[in-house]
Amino acid sequence: MRSFARAAAGLGLALALALAAATAAPPRPPAAAVWAGLRGHAWRRRLAGVVPTPHRVQRLGAWVGGGRAGVGFHPGADGDWARPEALYSEVPEALSPPPGVVLLRGRDSAGRDPSSGQLSASIRLEARACAPGPPAGGGPAVGVLQGLNLTSSCDPARQPEGTACASDGAWLTRLSLEVSCGVEAAQGVCGEAPGEAPDGRSCLVQFEAGRGECPDSVVHPLHRPKPFDRALDWRLEVHLGSLAAPSGGELAVVPQPRVRADARPLLARNLEPVRVTFSGRGGAAGGGGPAVVALRGFGFALRPPEAGPGASLPAGRYLEELAFACEPAGGGDSWQTAVGGALEAECLLGVRADPRSLVWPATVDAWLDSTVLELPVPAPPARVRRAGGAVCASGDPGLGDLLFSCRRRGIPERSDAVVALD
Repeated sequence: MRSFARAAAGLGLALALALAAATAAPPRPPAAAVWAGLRGHAWRRRLAGVVPTPHRVQRLGAWVGGGRAGVGFHPGADGDWARPEALYSEVPEALSPPPGVVLLRGRDSAGRDPSSGQLSASIRLEARACAPGPPAGGGPAVGVLQGLNLTSSCDPARQPEGTACASDGAWLTRLSLEVSCGVEAAQGVCGEAPGEAPDGRSCLVQFEAGRGECPDSVVHPLHRPKPFDRALDWRLEVHLGSLAAPSGGELAVVPQPRVRADARPLLARNLEPVRVTFSGRGGAAGGGGPAVVALRGFGFALRPPEAGPGASLPAGRYLEELAFACEPAGGGDSWQTAVGGALEAECLLGVRADPRSLVWPATVDAWLDSTVLELPVPAPPARVRRAGGAVCASGDPGLGDLLFSCRRRGIPERSDAVVALD
């Protein structure tokens, strides 16, 4: 009986201690997810098992929020497959509500250059929006870019009489997305008074795209240049979120200088990362602390070579890969400012096509904008994760799926994929 009583007393004490611990330390909220860019948007089909297959761009997407991540990629014409990824940082202790989506629509209209006679088109879209507010119990919220989903499409009714749509994709010459959050940038669309929240939730979204004709490399008397869509419809979803420190604390917001990678060759086997040292404040005493690198925008522009056979051709190009993302340097996955606030990173930025593909050369100017966000409380480091899925489009013009079929490869026929975050 005494042993039973001692065991019961011990069990009661253990339950009491567990109950007290649970009462004193409520479970931590799930880590916030902050978008860190896109990568893996690279076509994988190989002709004869060797030659890569660059394409137009009809869909480009990578976003996170609400416990999910989404990716999108589509060539607009010939069939191919890819495994695109959305990168994101898990930020412990930070608070982040589900993102909102800003929808921008527009149409371009191509014209001929008076000197060269070449066709080109461009579009510019802009919107002011308010990023979501933080959950209850958080400090002032900071608007953050949580990704994008871009599509283009061709409307036969908008083409010249008797002309059919060639595809829904674009031979891109340039692309840029910029999101600036703060009262001055967006004129206080969230109701913030000027000067009260310079790094608040009022955001300005700016998008530009340019496209040209295909620089066809086949030249003989019976050859006809590939048809060019005179007008394209554009649809852009920009995912806007917000981040806040817990318990009334305030995030330190440190915008970074633009990272550039200029005059790179378009024809390359791989995109080489750029080593970057970001600079935060390093915590209250400058001794380092929890932080995260958040992207604010990215873009690229193609330039024809100054000499050679490609110098006089249209600037539009087939592309095989697009990547704009930053990760911790050295193969690690953790963001943590060092003494003095430094954050070492490696960033992928740009576009490319393989030298073995039939694409005329060009040089690429690429850039990305970012901000370092630092938490005011001790917390585990933010960790960079990846999420994505396979996308695939079957068929080739005039051949159906004779040469390429998603079904035969065991890949779903789809241009986007949405997955749950761990």
